[in-house]
Amino acid sequence: MAPTAAAATAIKVGAITATYTQGAVTVTGTADTTAVTINQSAAAAAVVTAGAGTAAIVAGATTVNDVNRASATAAGKITTVTLNNSGAATVNSGALTTLNLGGTLTTVDAGTLGALTTPANTALTVNLTGAVSTGALTVDTDITTINITGAGTANTIASLVDGSATAVNVSGSVGVTISAQTLASAAVITSTNTAGTTLTSALATTQQFVGGAGADSVSLAATTKAINMGDGNDVVTISTETLGTGGTINGGAGTNTIVANTNASTLSGNSNITNFTTLRVAGAAAQGAHNATGFTALEVGSLAGAQSFTNVAAGTTLKYLAAPGQTTAYTLANATGTSDVLNVTISSAAAVDAGTLTAAGIETVNITTTDTNTTAQQDTLALVAVDATRITVTGNAGLAYTNNGNVKVATFDASGVTGAAADAASLAVTYTSVTTTANSATTTITGGSGNDSLTGGSAATTNTADTINGGAGNDSIDGGTGADVIDGGTGTNTLLTAGMIGTDIEGLNSGTSTGVVVNLGTTAITAATINTALTGTVGISAALASVAAGKTALVYATQSALFSTVQDTITNIQNVTGTTGADYIVGSAAANVITGGAGVDIINGGAGADTIVLHTGAANNDTITFVAADDLLGLSAIANDLVVGTALTIQTVAANASAANRVIVDTIANLGAAGVTIGDQSAYANDIHYAIASDTGAVFYDADGNWTAGVIAVGTITPAAAGALTVANFIVV
Repeated sequence: MAPTAAAATAIKVGAITATYTQGAVTVTGTADTTAVTINQSAAAAAVVTAGAGTAAIVAGATTVNDVNRASATAAGKITTVTLNNSGAATVNSGALTTLNLGGTLTTVDAGTLGALTTPANTALTVNLTGAVSTGALTVDTDITTINITGAGTANTIASLVDGSATAVNVSGSVGVTISAQTLASAAVITSTNTAGTTLTSALATTQQFVGGAGADSVSLAATTKAINMGDGNDVVTISTETLGTGGTINGGAGTNTIVANTNASTLSGNSNITNFTTLRVAGAAAQGAHNATGFTALEVGSLAGAQSFTNVAAGTTLKYLAAPGQTTAYTLANATGTSDVLNVTISSAAAVDAGTLTAAGIETVNITTTDTNTTAQQDTLALVAVDATRITVTGNAGLAYTNNGNVKVATFDASGVTGAAADAASLAVTYTSVTTTANSATTTITGGSGNDSLTGGSAATTNTADTINGGAGNDSIDGGTGADVIDGGTGTNTLLTAGMIGTDIEGLNSGTSTGVVVNLGTTAITAATINTALTGTVGISAALASVAAGKTALVYATQSALFSTVQDTITNIQNVTGTTGADYIVGSAAANVITGGAGVDIINGGAGADTIVLHTGAANNDTITFVAADDLLGLSAIANDLVVGTALTIQTVAANASAANRVIVDTIANLGAAGVTIGDQSAYANDIHYAIASDTGAVFYDADGNWTAGVIAVGTITPAAAGALTVANFIVV
């Protein structure tokens, strides 16, 4: 018998999400009924589209009753039952020998198979074809042998319950997972499944597992039985390495993993646990020191506390499978070598925060990010490897990397991080050099295909000469205080200059730099031009005649020929973010985005359609040169009043109106006379925060928008042609 489920039901947008539960099905056999098949539509989630949608589908309950189910003497008739997708199912037949299950199921209750005084059957075959149950498969205690086959797609039984089953045999070519089991205390589970059998919950100490050619996985306590995993790459999880009397665990052939869900372990000296090459530390109790003697690979999952691998052989790999939530240490048995390599892999379907990894005595660290999902992601790792001179990153996921005390690193290379341009944000790699000049005078830093953030040395002891290449993606690069060569690579890249200034820069002990000159243009800027524009109180080194195209220089609070003349070389940079000091920034012919920072800056966007962003934290009165008619003045977003992506409206003082996303443009006389800078604020109702003098180019800002106290001058647009500005010259950033 094969009932047909009703079709999915259309629902309207705005209606309560509907769920269609297929009708309950009950089949009561006759004397001639030997097989029953019940097919229902597969479960489906509700789908809502513009106007209509499809309701969720849930399979209904099913019941199969044999005609003689209540008789203590009459033999049952139904030998085979097939259920494809079902709600709570009940099967009752004393003749049942075969149960075929497929699709999504909840519970399957075959716990009462007839009422015969003497059972007709003691064995049951369960054929799984892409079956996934969310509840228990309960089998009559008359059944002592359960034969399970796996086919179709991966199969999962949430719980297998038969307290009398002494033998469970799993075969087939597609994997079978049994998440929990309640079997006879002396049950033997034998797997010949070529894909592998997984038992998630721990076997009782008196239960036994015999593996086969598949990749089997079991969990054990203090077993008293001989556990033999057979061939295949098997996984055994233990909650103790102290086994019961007579207990042994043999990984068999293959590349096998022992998972220590324990507080510390020394498995190499345990003769009862053999033939494992990978040590994984993971689980609710996993922490402490784990002796890695004899293992060629190490793995980390979720942890209960900080853990360490000790006595590690050189060349042993380390893999993160989940966020540990704790620190991990990797300690070599012999750290005297000078060319030790640590290969670290972070592998998961979701982003992993690997926490802090300490690896002493390692000279080269190779990090591979493996995203097993189709959605791009960025992993996280903080590394303490104070002997490392080279770090490489490869893979298909980004890496938020923290460099903790690794003062010897001369090369950081993330060029092996690759992926689609659309995923560049998730493919980002972050790196900040802490290499000291005492260990390496130069460093090389290379990004990958993501939107990387790369920073060179930025202190007196770390002002290395960095060569930085951003690679693909829209990168942000700060060279730090050294004489750097910076190539943004492809993409739209930003030069960050905050790390360039400080005390005792360039190792000359020669003064405090207070700002930078950045020249993205095609011609040199003379020292006289720079120093005059910066009002003569600050300027570049008196020993520096000019700042060439594609160069940067430092600005000092006072001038001296003793101050550094070292300049960074920059190429493929489109955007610049200035320092907190006085900066002089010239753009290129490209469409630059220039953010001056907190100082009194001189900004010339150049020939492109540039965006120049004002800093509004304090009165700094930047001088902004609009070269092209399509240059933009970037105004900082303000909640409710200036919204990113919203068109602005220009009004004069006379408009005497207030609303969000507005800017006042009027003469300086009208601004003052109408109380924009001082006086009555009632006309503006705290909504308008920027006012621009159309004749002088002055730009004013008021944080609270009441235009009384707190109004500051934040810039001057030159040439003084602000009256020609239209809404097309403003953008909210």
